[in-house]
Amino acid sequence: MATAVTILLIFAITILVWLSSQVTIKKTQAARRQQVNTLLAQAQQALLAGDGDSFFALFSEDAAWQAAQLQPINQALYRNDSEARQVQQYKDVLQVHVQWTDGDAAWQRMVYLQETDNAGTADLLFAPPQMGYWGDVRRQRTAWGLLSTYQVDAAWAGELTQFVEAVIAELCAQECVQDQLPLTLVVANGYEETAVPNILRIPSPRLVALDDNGNPAPPFWNLLRQKLTAYLQPAHIRFALPPQMPVGIHLVDYEQAAAQFSAAHPHITIELITLDEIPQDPAQLRLFDGAAFAPTPQMIAAGEVRDLSNLAATDVRFQLSDFYPQILQGAWWRDRLWFVPQAGEMQVLYYDENAYAAAERPLPSLRWTWEEMMADLQALNAALPFEERPFANYRFFDITPDILYAYAYTQNPTELTPESAAAALAWYQETAAQPHFMPDVASLTDEERQNNSFRWWAFIWVDKLIYYEHRVQIVGNMGVVPFPGSTQFDGATPLHLYGSFITQVSQHPQAVWEWLTFLSYQQTAPRYRLIPARASVAEASGYWQMLPRPLAEALRAGFPFARPVTLEDMAYFDWEMVTAVTHNLLPPSQAAQQTTPLFWFAAP
Repeated sequence: MATAVTILLIFAITILVWLSSQVTIKKTQAARRQQVNTLLAQAQQALLAGDGDSFFALFSEDAAWQAAQLQPINQALYRNDSEARQVQQYKDVLQVHVQWTDGDAAWQRMVYLQETDNAGTADLLFAPPQMGYWGDVRRQRTAWGLLSTYQVDAAWAGELTQFVEAVIAELCAQECVQDQLPLTLVVANGYEETAVPNILRIPSPRLVALDDNGNPAPPFWNLLRQKLTAYLQPAHIRFALPPQMPVGIHLVDYEQAAAQFSAAHPHITIELITLDEIPQDPAQLRLFDGAAFAPTPQMIAAGEVRDLSNLAATDVRFQLSDFYPQILQGAWWRDRLWFVPQAGEMQVLYYDENAYAAAERPLPSLRWTWEEMMADLQALNAALPFEERPFANYRFFDITPDILYAYAYTQNPTELTPESAAAALAWYQETAAQPHFMPDVASLTDEERQNNSFRWWAFIWVDKLIYYEHRVQIVGNMGVVPFPGSTQFDGATPLHLYGSFITQVSQHPQAVWEWLTFLSYQQTAPRYRLIPARASVAEASGYWQMLPRPLAEALRAGFPFARPVTLEDMAYFDWEMVTAVTHNLLPPSQAAQQTTPLFWFAAP
């Protein structure tokens, strides 16, 4: 009897402990769901407000993962009302099934959250998909090629195989590119694209959309159909060209390049559209598959530009190592590659040798310093006082902000900081305050600056390589040097980049990538004297050998230390900022802080 009572007592205690643990688990899960829902609401609020800083503060610091959030399939979750339905703990990661509504439809997908310890407080951050959940890779031969899925998605292999087979039959009954078959379809646990031939990647349905039963939902099947159509059918690419450059021709003979490209790729046609101006509204890019100019940070932040990092990394034909490092560096922003460079442009400093001779001043060296340049200007100014001329007479001028970039980059060779920018603005303010030293170029329009530059005379001035012969005719004896440096660093000549990108909305990203790769090997118009982005192109065209000797010497001295004007820096020194300093409206330290904030996540 006593034994029976003991057994009953132990059983009752076990039941009570189990019930208590279940209550605790339910409370914990409810608390977790509430925590996740709070995070989802914060992400939605930040996204709709265009507040990228607040939005990405909710995500782990993974550059590829953060860039993936600019894709429409990810923004759909955070743009709409969403709710955590199921939360599972896996070590320090939460696997969450989130339901969101899109119009009248409700879909689910998986979201991962990483537990972090922030000053002793446990926080959650949205994180990339974790490998532990997905299992091994499963590969299955099919009538159309190979299907690759992770173990958790293997149950859908039959449905995926039949769907792809049906779409291929439908497309090839019309017109398809037979060279694209057989095909390897990779159902991936991420959003990366690939440039490997005959491989097509698509995110798992768990990362796109599931229905109420946990099966692939229509948004996934629509995405797969879209990718198969783009992969198999001939591609028509609408490619935007910038306004023609100053002498009336484009950077590259795009018409000839497009004809050569289409001859080698008969399933891809290129439609070229020359723009009147670079779009100010990033949404205007949705009319095109790509464009032949560097994107602005605002275009990228709006989600209108495609991340090219994985295409470049997986395409052995692209040959990243062939690019000059300082040119390739300028195509990256926030540790991701956003455009394919085609060329770089360096300006140089020209000086009047006759003025140096009249002042009995030694000519500048190819590795001079800012102190030496200013000492030269002061000595020349004292020896050769201001004279009335039929055109304006100055000691120094630069119709671009390059002198500001060069000064700031010399202060800090690794990045443009408010401190280095303030130092550059302070130097500019002090120099511009001296009588007849510098023209007030900030108050002019771009056209006025360009036109007046040919009527100004100076001891030293900044100008393009294309105008070398023209300046020689005007000045006569003229020398060329790169931008000055310091006793610690060689001069950091600003390097402006030209290149092309793929729009986010393009239905043919792989085809556009082939086109951009082809363009990167094209020679630029010789008259512009732009530095080819690829060393092989520079060698094939004899770029360095074809330059006039003074230009070649200055460029060879300055190019190894050239500093690309990055996407982040390209709009930093605007003329409004310069005017505020030269007119004493703001001190340099305050003006250097007056940068325009980005508005992220344009409306769909």
